[in-house]
Amino acid sequence: MKISIITINYNNRDGLEHTIQSVLSQTVSDYEYIVIDGASTDGSADIIKRYAGRIDKWVSEPDTGIYNAMNKGIARAEGDYCLFLNSGDTFADAHILERVLPLLGEKDFYSGGIRFLYKKPEIKMPPERVTAYYMFYRALFHQATFIRTSLLKNHPYTETYRIVSDWEQMLRELIFNGCSYQKLPFVMGNFDVSGISSQKENSALLEQEMDSVRRKYFPPGIYDEYKNSSPFIGKILYAYHFKKPLSGDFKMLRNIIKKLFHDLFSE
Repeated sequence: MKISIITINYNNRDGLEHTIQSVLSQTVSDYEYIVIDGASTDGSADIIKRYAGRIDKWVSEPDTGIYNAMNKGIARAEGDYCLFLNSGDTFADAHILERVLPLLGEKDFYSGGIRFLYKKPEIKMPPERVTAYYMFYRALFHQATFIRTSLLKNHPYTETYRIVSDWEQMLRELIFNGCSYQKLPFVMGNFDVSGISSQKENSALLEQEMDSVRRKYFPPGIYDEYKNSSPFIGKILYAYHFKKPLSGDFKMLRNIIKKLFHDLFSE
């Protein structure tokens, strides 16, 4: 089993070096490392050259955006699975690949948790199971998700979107193409929250692109049901999709009972 770790970068010299150091610190060597730089002007290429002896493939040339760069990495990937650890993102510790490699092979997607590097770090874990409702609103964290390389090569990322093409790929493959998934029950890495999808000025574009994808894939009736679900229904669906089956069932039952009591005793 071999992993292709792909790092894309544009004018983030310091973040790029942190990412490279994190990858090279892993305690196993069953991976190839690919760095795609978009002709940065801040000295990023010098950082890559400093570590070039331990980077398997790299290029520094103009690209047309994030997903064009990611597709360049996919085209060069020879591993069984790809992991995108972009500049500024790091592994949680030096033993991550050592823990993950024995688990890979049967499923198409394996996804673990991410530590968001806010002023007060916040850990978020993926769901126990991936459902249409979950993917309607959320994505797996690509910094913590191993994707079968053949899927990416057969259908690379859509380059017409600026922010959401990784989410679109997961939605398409997991929900509409029936690909398999397994949660990895530990924190995989640290997410640099200065990226394009986390910037407040891009929130309108993010929602616009997500809604375009939703309308592309979901029939109007399902789109309207998910988009306009009441807060109560939302709580029930949240319990079902984010908790383990048994605890999710109990939480749904609790919410239903609370709703019944409210309806019975309220005026």
